[in-house]
Amino acid sequence: QATIENAVDVICSLDENGRFSQVSQASEKVWQRSPDDLLGQLAKNIVHKYDVQSTDAAIKNLIESQEPGKFENRVTRSDGTIVDSLWTAVWSEED
Repeated sequence: QATIENAVDVICSLDENGRFSQVSQASEKVWQRSPDDLLGQLAKNIVHKYDVQSTDAAIKNLIESQEPGKFENRVTRSDGTIVDSLWTAVWSEED
């Protein structure tokens, strides 16, 4: 738990609908969004509008392949600025 709470990178979990179910404190610094504000929100709501379709496709591919993967997109911060993001993801039906 201490590793997750003190991580520099955002560590998060999404449910089967693409909503944040867990978010580390790093979201405050990296995305300028508190974990509490993100919980229950669709992840694609913070993805830059031009990257939503490719992000949806990447997540769908991860779920279907059941293999770990990486994808890039841009996240819109709360102040409207944009930050490049590299996501490393694993889908777990159980978790």
